Amino acid sequence: MSVTLSHYWPLLLLLALPPVWWMKAHTAVGLSARHLLASTIVRTAVIVFLTLALAQPVWNRAGKWISVVYALDISSSIDPDFVDSSDRDPALEVRIIANKTPELPAQRFRQWK
Repeated sequence: MSVTLSHYWPLLLLLALPPVWWMKAHTAVGLSARHLLASTIVRTAVIVFLTLALAQPVWNRAGKWISVVYALDISSSIDPDFVDSSDRDPALEVRIIANKTPELPAQRFRQWK
């Protein structure tokens, strides 16, 4: 497992951490030491998490699995000639019923009357 960063420029925000701790030591505010420490830790956490979010870390895991999804759009917005083209592989032949809408149960009931 490896971690890579999509962007490296947000790491420059970490340069704001020493001034945050310097302000804690040289503040003129009359707060208790515990309150100053707590506010400095919260400010540090905000800067670190903001830096990580902007850097967009990506976790890569190695494995032997593979997922393949085949999607074929056969809606009425696709030209049937395009779907039924003869240049596709016969091993992947797909039967397509074009321009046929499913019959609703209410329509079947009306036919019995």
